[in-house]
Amino acid sequence: ARDEIASLRQARDEAKAQAAEQVAASADVQRQLATAIDSARASRERAEAAEAQVTELKAAASAASSAAREAAEMSERDWMAKLERSAKQSTAAQAAATAAREALAQQQAASRA
Repeated sequence: ARDEIASLRQARDEAKAQAAEQVAASADVQRQLATAIDSARASRERAEAAEAQVTELKAAASAASSAAREAAEMSERDWMAKLERSAKQSTAAQAAATAAREALAQQQAASRA
């Protein structure tokens, strides 16, 4: 009877140890899941930012196209003033394009990770 009791206690202790290992493994999986969710959320936010920048670039390109059409119809002095404004818009568009490329590269890197 003592052997049976000792055997049962050992089995109980082993079951407790296994349960503790399973709890620890479950907590680790939960931490990994939370990290993956945070990473996905950050990637989505970067994608949304890149999409907004693309929209801004399209608007800038459209404005530049309209300015070019208008410039064809203007006097030389008016054309030069318009050209200066377009150059400022182009600089802003280039900066937005660079930012969009960087955001896209970050998103792609995060997707690979």
